[in-house]
Amino acid sequence: MGAVYASVADVALLRPLTAQEREQAETLLVSASAKLRIIAGKYGRDLDGLIAANEDYGAVVKAAVTQAVIGTTSPNEKFCAN
Repeated sequence: MGAVYASVADVALLRPLTAQEREQAETLLVSASAKLRIIAGKYGRDLDGLIAANEDYGAVVKAAVTQAVIGTTSPNEKFCAN
C-alpha cells in the first residue's frame, strides 16, 4: 500500500463528521489515494515522486482526495469551495 494523501482531519476541516463517516473516510482515503496513483501510472507519472518534488502539487492532490471523500460521505450535500 502506498501513501495516503489526506487524513480524516483534513476531511473534517470541511465539515463535521459523524463517527460512522470518520470510519468510512479512513477507507475512502486509502482507495482515493490508490486510484490517483494508478491513474498517474497509466500516464507514466510517479505521483509520489511528483508530490515529493513539489509542495504545491502535494497540496492539490490532498485537496482532490479530500473533495472525493467529502463527496462520497455526504451524497446529499453539495460542497463549494470559496
